[in-house]
Formats: sequence, C-alpha cells, structure tokens
Amino acid sequence: MRNLLRFLRIALLFTAGVLSLCLILLAALIRPDISVEQLAETYAGESSRFFAVDGMIAHYRDEGPADAPALLLLHGTFASLHTWDPWVEALTPEFRIIRVDLPGFGLTGPQPDNDYSIRATLHFLEALRQETGVERWSVAGNSLGGRYAMAWAQSFPEKTDRLILLNGGGLPVRPSPIPEPADSQLTEADLSETTSASEQTAHTARPDSDTLNVQPQQAAEARPQQRNSLLLNALGNPVIRKGLSILTPKFAFRHSLREVYYDQDRITEETIHRYYELLRREGNRQAFLTRNQGTNVGADRTHLLAVPEASSLESTPVLIIWGEHDRWIPVQNAHRIAAAIPHAQLIIYEDAGHVPMEEIPLRSAADVSAFLSSPD
Repeated sequence: MRNLLRFLRIALLFTAGVLSLCLILLAALIRPDISVEQLAETYAGESSRFFAVDGMIAHYRDEGPADAPALLLLHGTFASLHTWDPWVEALTPEFRIIRVDLPGFGLTGPQPDNDYSIRATLHFLEALRQETGVERWSVAGNSLGGRYAMAWAQSFPEKTDRLILLNGGGLPVRPSPIPEPADSQLTEADLSETTSASEQTAHTARPDSDTLNVQPQQAAEARPQQRNSLLLNALGNPVIRKGLSILTPKFAFRHSLREVYYDQDRITEETIHRYYELLRREGNRQAFLTRNQGTNVGADRTHLLAVPEASSLESTPVLIIWGEHDRWIPVQNAHRIAAAIPHAQLIIYEDAGHVPMEEIPLRSAADVSAFLSSPD
C-alpha cells in the first residue's frame, strides 16, 4: 500500500511538472498586440500618407513623378506595402507608384464592420484613387492582391490601363450571358448557385479562391491545384486558427517565408521581423481569423459603391508572372489563367516562388517596366 501511495505521489508530481512546463512554454509563445503608433515609428516612412476611408485610417505611399503613368501595387496575405520596396526603387524613375496596406493588414488594420468583401475592397480602392487624384492606373497584385487587381480591372475598365498578376488572381469573371427566353429550362437550383459580387469575401487561407459573380462551372474550374504548404494546411485547423490571435511565435513566420521563397538564402532577418511585427498590429490577427465570417450583423454598408457588371478583359493588356516553385498557388494555375485570357503575356521564373517581387526584384521589375512601356 505504501509503495502504491508513493507511486501515485510521484506520478502526480510528474504530471504537475509536465503541465507546468506546458503552461510555461505556452506563455512563452503568447505575443501581445502592438499599437499602430508604435509600429508607425518604424514602418511609416517619409513618403507615407494616411487617409480616412470606411472607418479606417489607411496607410499608403505615392512615389515617383506625379505626371508619369500610374501603377497601383496590391500585396497578398500576411504582407504589407513594404513587399514592393525593391520594385519602387526600380520603377519610380519612369512610373508613379502607388501602394497601400489593404484592410486587415499592415498599418491600415482591420475594417470595423469586418467587411472584407470584393465590394468593400473596390470601394476602398476607389477612395484611394480619388485621394491620389489619379484618373487611370495600371494595377498589379500578388496572391490575394491579384484577386483584387483582377476584380478592379473587370469592374472599372475605363479606369484601368493594364493588369499585372503575380502568383494570384484566379480565373477572370465571364460577363453575364444574354438572358435566356422566358421558356428556358433554368431551374431554381441553378439560380441559387450563382452568388452576387457583394456577397463574396476574400478567403485568405486560399489566396486565389475569391471570385466575383462566378457561375457554377467557373467556380469548379477555378479550384486551385494541390498546395504543398504546411502553414496553409495548419491554418485549416480551427484550433490553430483561433490560437493565432494570441500565439504568434516568430519561428512560424520564418517557416512561412521559407515556404513562399524558393531560394531561402534570400530571406533576411529584417524581412522576417517586418512580417512578424505588422501581423501583430492591433486587430490584424483577429481580422485574419474573422475575415471569412462575413460582415458584422446589423452593420450599415449602404454607403459602399455599387459594383458594376464584370466586363471582359479583351481590351485590357494583361501580364501574368509566376514563380515556378510556388508552394501556395502552384504554377499550373498560371497556365490555366493564361489559357482563359488568350491575349495575356505569361512569364514563368524558374528560380522563384510565391513572391517574385521580393525574390528576384530587378528582373521582375524589368519585365513589368517593359510591359508597361510597350505599345497596346
């Protein structure tokens, strides 16, 4: 009996020790939010500007000659306008470069009504266009930013010069067909499968899955190829996703960048630290977790602009550039998008992954410059 009690005591002490160690390790992984004021001291440069839009104070930069052709740059998931730093240096002698921290990211932070739909994002971008006084611009987007760039180009062709997709964008929206005669065999089930543009939201865990007024057949065609990403697979777990709001270890960002970069020697500690800190901007982690849940109940969104009917891209020059070793959105998607836009130019980089503007900035910027400068 005495031996049994001793064993139980030892087992209890061991269990308590293990639990205490787990709690200590868990506490070590907890990272608090960082105030936007503190982050602005590091990440708001001399060229940074801010403007009020839709309940947010948005951070953007407007660089290069004011009278030069304008290019809007839209970043992807977890990123910020800083992802374009090398391009800005390479392109500003010839172009006016406008870049912005999209809602839920960077210094801009979360949208108060949790509205990250295509409609809300286009409203945001139109407010930016008016803020900068640009009449027309070319639009380039990486990953999730590519989806928004595509939506802008198809919704506002009269305000778009050219479209550039970097490892993202999805298939273009086909303009709605001419309505069938009244006696056509269109069932109620068919109608229920078509989703309006205002109801679509950006799915950040699947950067290229957001669609705008997509027909059922298109939705099936637009399903991305199989990804080889431990991070994205992990974020599909509800427990891990919820833990992200407080548990944000720096090693996770190091691993994330190793997934999106092909040549890992190009990853710097400065880049890791920037991604890590800006996600911890107050509200950004929660915004990532809730952006697919839809707009807050009772929120008044009637002030948003109406999204026009999607137009064809036939009159818009399009460049698609992709890293062959993209583990987040595999290169097969580049070929499928190019096949859907027959007049598009396609460039595949054999030595890049998901973020060619960071990995091979000079070469990719040179290709973009040549595209923007070429005749229509």
